[in-house]
Order: sequence, then structure tokens, then C-alpha cells
Amino acid sequence: MKDKIWETVKPSIPCIIFAHIYAIIERLYHPWEIINPFLSFLPHIQGYQTKISPYNYLFLPALLLLVSYISTRKPITLIIANTLLTGLIEDVTYFYLFNDTIKPTNWTSKIMGYITIANQTIPLWYIPTTATILILYTITILYRDKNGRRGT
Repeated sequence: MKDKIWETVKPSIPCIIFAHIYAIIERLYHPWEIINPFLSFLPHIQGYQTKISPYNYLFLPALLLLVSYISTRKPITLIIANTLLTGLIEDVTYFYLFNDTIKPTNWTSKIMGYITIANQTIPLWYIPTTATILILYTITILYRDKNGRRGT
């Protein structure tokens, strides 16, 4: 069982490293200011309290999916889990690497809203994202066949 878990978790390591690097790039260089003009023909999507730009719903997910695919390759459940994990870690890293905390006024808290637990603001999108990651990792671990091949 430990081998199954390690083989499932191991491909997430490059994704986690990339998430930290990209959070630094995003915090210091604001790539959305560079990329959004190229995507200006696409609409903004209305979130809970904010508009979501093409950078956030197209460019960034595609980039995270590419990084996840390169490090993971297969199965699809693991690729999706690592893509979601990379996005979640990048968002959290954007704050903690700079000794900042997530506040209700931050953009990430306005996508779906937020809850406050023990004086910590937690964006609501973290909850279904974390649950989905855990479910997909569990599916990946449980569906490996006896030869070590991934079953999904």
C-alpha cells in the first residue's frame, strides 16, 4: 500500500515546486497584466464578488494542466488531481511566501466567497478543490492493478 501511495504522490512534487515558483513570479511580476491584453477578445466571467479574467479561467489552468501532464503523464485522475493541487498550492503560496494572510478583500476570497475559522480567512473554492483532489488521489490509489499499472 505504501508503494501505491508513493507512486501516486511522487508526480505531484514537480507540480508543488512549480506552484511555488509561479507564485513568486505572479506576486512580483503580475503576469496577468502582460497576458490579459492578448486575451482581450474573451469575456470576463462573473464570480461571486469579482470578475474572473481569461488569465484566470484559461491561461493559468492551461499552464497548470501542462505542468501536471508533463510530470504525471497518466492516469487522467492523477493529472486532474495534480492540476488542482498545483492551483491550490500556488494560491496559498502567493500569500505565505510573502508573510501575508488571505483577507476577505483579496481577489481569491471573492471568487466564491470565504469563511473565517480561528481568525483565518479561507476562500470557499478551497473546500471543493481539496475534496476533489483527495477523491481523485484515492481513486488513483485504489484502482492500480496488481502489475503496478494505473487502472484509470
